[in-house]
Parts: sequence; structure tokens; C-alpha cells
Amino acid sequence: MRITLFAIVLVITGCQKTDPLFCAMNPNDTRCAADGDGGIDGDAGLVSIGGNVTGRLGAGLVLQDNGGDDKLITGDGAFQFATGVAVGSTYAVTVGAQPSNPTQNCVVANGTGTATTDVTDVAVTCSTAMYTVGGNVVGYNSGNNGSLTLQNNGGDDLPFSMNGTFAFPTKIASGMPYAVTVKTGSGCTVLGGSGTVGDDNVSTTVVNCSQTMFTVGGTVTGLNGTVKLHNGADTISVSANGSFAFPTLANSGSTYDVTVTQQPAYPPANQTCTVASGSGNVNGNIQTVAVTCSTNKFSVGGSVSNLSGTLVLRDNGGDDYTTTNNGAFTFATSVTSGLTYSVSVYQKPASLTCSVTNGNGTVGNASVSNVGVSCADRNIKCGGNYCTAGSQECCDPLGGAQCKSYGQFCSGPAMYCADSAECGTNQVCCASFHNGNGAFQGSSCQSSCGFGQTQLCAMGTTECRSGSCQASQTSIPGYNFCR
Repeated sequence: MRITLFAIVLVITGCQKTDPLFCAMNPNDTRCAADGDGGIDGDAGLVSIGGNVTGRLGAGLVLQDNGGDDKLITGDGAFQFATGVAVGSTYAVTVGAQPSNPTQNCVVANGTGTATTDVTDVAVTCSTAMYTVGGNVVGYNSGNNGSLTLQNNGGDDLPFSMNGTFAFPTKIASGMPYAVTVKTGSGCTVLGGSGTVGDDNVSTTVVNCSQTMFTVGGTVTGLNGTVKLHNGADTISVSANGSFAFPTLANSGSTYDVTVTQQPAYPPANQTCTVASGSGNVNGNIQTVAVTCSTNKFSVGGSVSNLSGTLVLRDNGGDDYTTTNNGAFTFATSVTSGLTYSVSVYQKPASLTCSVTNGNGTVGNASVSNVGVSCADRNIKCGGNYCTAGSQECCDPLGGAQCKSYGQFCSGPAMYCADSAECGTNQVCCASFHNGNGAFQGSSCQSSCGFGQTQLCAMGTTECRSGSCQASQTSIPGYNFCR
């Protein structure tokens, strides 16, 4: 027999599961967490923000929403941010880091607005950056060397009449090879003239037309960004993997000593470059200096507060950290510079709510140590206040909702719970109604709801043992029932 529910004017609103303000301020709270839609619980007053990416070729594209919630994009197609925004609030999708290897420029369309429902039309379009290839001509004399013409990739002829800097007129896309050669010109040798275009103009090619003075150079491998190298009076910026050369000529028998004066940094990545065979005596053109670069990894951690019990945190969907202590924590697995991290609460004590701040971002040039995890007693929404679940009940003396400790005179319907989140394992929240007049008499946690009771629930969950969770129409405003 269906129990008729009479309207009772209460100022109690739904529990935190259905409170948009709470979930907007605490998006990582487990009661505002994923319900199979990628981490956004729309019924908690949140809507998802996402769209589509096209043209991405390079690695390390990071999108941000409202200046945070970093989303690493690994391919073309649909994307969605991990954290939703409250219904009616604004969103602003921007590029936090552009792709590299090859370097690209990604632009956002439809990236701002006010979210009234799930946003799916943000469009991110990426195009590959184009750079010039050039360097220096040194030791050239038309009387000795004749007419000098250079080529890049077998074409794009560039004639010379004197020493100096040069750049081919045709730009080359990042990630594509280049190869500078001498088409005409007696006794001119190209040093540092081949490689793969990186994230800047190539300016480290040297065309040496001298027969008595020489260049110092070598090769760079593993580079993702720009490294500064120094030798003698020269400091050059190298942004391409491949060969390089210093522009100042050296006398035979002189010494050279190549060092790194500035390491690559995020963006695109924090790296450490080391030099091998970097010093010696000049006995011809030196092409044996080897610069090897590797991307650094950094730890991710922060601090836990107000914990009592066992807490399991998870980073990037798989690196778990278990603790029973308040204070600092660090995940065991470090994250490569340029990649994102995403810290969430995987398991928590049943009596607590634990939320994460600064949990999403991109690892840059240092370890991450500002992730905050704060735990508190679970609460029941009671008018404009919150009652501590497990020790208090929400009493509503006909329009004056207030929290009271168990055992105190309630003088109104007593709310011990608002959905199953406030109950123990294998329990549900049952609302009781008088079997004579259908008046609401309060709620309590039970193994199952009996005669004259209806299960309270949170929208968007599967906690209903029968029926589905539906919004209250005539019974208790702000609370939802399984029907």
C-alpha cells in the first residue's frame, strides 16, 4: 500500500550530496565524486566542462578550466575536465601548456560561458609551429672561395656575398628535419647543419670557409626545449636535436671547453643536459662534443589534517598512499615534468568526509608539495547549519531547524540521516511516516525500510534498493525519495 505523504513546511534542505554550494567548494569530496560520468555528479549541483581537440601532434598539451584543474591531452577527440562547476557559474577554458615535439599552437573556441548544463562544445584546434633555419657564414672570401650558395633540404637556394648571419626564407615545421649544404663555394664546410626543428628558430649552423681556422661543435640528443651552451666567447641557444657549432673560429692548437649555462625548463619540460667530450685541443673542425638531455621527475605530495583512522590517497588513478597520520605525505611514484597529476581520496574512514585542495595540476620545475587533504566529521544539512553525523540529529520544530545531541528533546521531527551516505555499511536512510495520517516523523539508519517508511536517497546514485531516486514533490522539501 502506498503511503500518502502530506506536505510539511520544513527549512531543512538536502544533505551535502545534493548541496551544490558544498560540492562546488569541495569537488573531491566522496559524496560529490564520480558516479560513472568521468567524475562529475550532475545531481550534486555540478555540470561537466568539455569539448573536442583536433590537430594535436605534439606531447604535453595541457588545458585548464578557470585557471586550474589541469587536463593533459594525449590525442585528438573528446575531453572532459575532472572537476565540474556549479550550475549557473562561469567557466573559462584556456591552454596551460602548448604541445612540444613538434611544437604546436593550440587555440580555444567556445571556451567561456555560464554553465547551465553539461558543456560539450569547447573546440581546441592545434597547428604546428613553423621556424627558420639559419646560422653564420665565417671565413668567407669571394676571391678564395668563389660564389657561395647554400641550400636547405636540397633547395631554397640562398646566395652570399660576405660573412654574416643567414636564415633561409622558407620556414620548416617543428618536428621536421633540416639539412644545410653548400651548393656552390670552394672550400666551405657546413658544421651543425642537420637535425630536427624544435621549439625555436635554428641558428646554430656554421658555414666555415676558412682553411686555417676551425669551429667547435657536436650533437644534441633528447632535447625538449632550449639549452644554452658556452665555449670561449660564445654562448648559443640550441633548440633542435641534431648537430650544432659555435660561430667563433678557433686557431689550431687552442683549447675548447663546452659547458651548459642554462638547462631546459618547463614549459615544455624541465631537463638536465650533460656534456661529454666537451674539452680538448683544436686540431681541425671539432664535431665530437656530445650533449645528452633527459627529462626530470618530481615528487607529488602535501599534508593531511584532522584524520582519525585509515586514509588511502590515489594519484593519477593508480599510485596509492595509505596513512593513519596527520602531516606531510609524498607519493612513491614521481611524475615527469610536463605531465599532470590528479590526487583524490580513494578510501576514507566511514565516519569522515575528506576533501582535496590543489589536487590537480602539472608538474613543472620542482616537486609538488601543496596538495591539501582535510578531513572532518560527516555532516547532515540542517537548515542553514550542519549537524555532526553520528552524534547529532537535525530537529525541525515546525520552521526552526536546529542541531541537537542525541537524547535531547527534539520538539520536532528528528533527522538522523538524509541519505545512505550518513549511515553505516549495508544500511539505508529510512524516513518514517505515521500510518494513520501520513505525517513525517523523522529519519533513521536501518538495515531496510519497513512498513510506513520510505528510503531517503541522493540523486544520481544507485543506493535505492527498489525504484529510483526522485525529487520530493509534496513531502519534505529538499529531500529525495526512492520510488
